[in-house]
Amino acid sequence: MKIALITGSSRGLGKSMALNLAKKGYNIIITYKDSKEKAQDVADKIKSYGQDAIVFQLDTENSKSFEKFSKNLRLCLKSTWQAEGIDVLVNNAGIGINSSISDTSIEEFDKLYNIHVKGVYFLTQKLLPMLNNGTSIINISSGLTRFVLPGFSA
Repeated sequence: MKIALITGSSRGLGKSMALNLAKKGYNIIITYKDSKEKAQDVADKIKSYGQDAIVFQLDTENSKSFEKFSKNLRLCLKSTWQAEGIDVLVNNAGIGINSSISDTSIEEFDKLYNIHVKGVYFLTQKLLPMLNNGTSIINISSGLTRFVLPGFSA
């Protein structure tokens, strides 16, 4: 049995990765920030493929929440799959800021940094004890990087 944790997997690229890994035989840990219903829809779809999925709320901007998240994850791994760790970690959760470089605030930039850099680093650090030997760690960028608009940098 293989287990993948994909942050931000209730929609977009994360959802697509979750569904495709489930088709390849992985059980999936889905995380979402705000939309539990969308995350549960993904979990239900995964279950229709014959795999299992669990859903966790996770705000990757708030690195102080990672301790509680990791404790709950460890308990859930044991109770759901009698497992100690995961085989794939995909750091996917992210946001985009739709403002020009001249209009981007320090608070907006801090939010981007906390989610896309600090959150990825410290969530991975917190999950190290739960990464099985040979675990794949995949850090991806937003699908928004496909588009370039003049004056937009953040």
